Amino acid sequence: MTGTTLAGCRPRHRSETAPDPDDALRAAALEREQELVAAYASVISARPALAARLRPLAADKAVHVAALGTPPAVTSAATTVTQLRALERTAATEHGRAAVQASRTLAPLLASLSASSSCAVAVL
Repeated sequence: MTGTTLAGCRPRHRSETAPDPDDALRAAALEREQELVAAYASVISARPALAARLRPLAADKAVHVAALGTPPAVTSAATTVTQLRALERTAATEHGRAAVQASRTLAPLLASLSASSSCAVAVL
């Protein structure tokens, strides 16, 4: 049996690539940021007197969305600064948790998003 090759022992090459674990983290971050963009728009619409104060924060969220990708449009029922503050607080926490799990490529962006949301909570 010397010289006989065993077909069952040959390594199989898979043409499929494993999904990037950052894809789910990026999608979740994008969803959180898009929800914040919609919430800011909703509060600005419901409370026009706050527009000058909220527009710079909303613009930051739009930049974050652009950095993460292009999402579908989202709407929000938020109408108060208190609701915005709660959404920002949640986003800061979730972005921070995701940054710990992310690759070295995505982690700095998620950490930046977390810091931005934390700052927005302080401003609100």
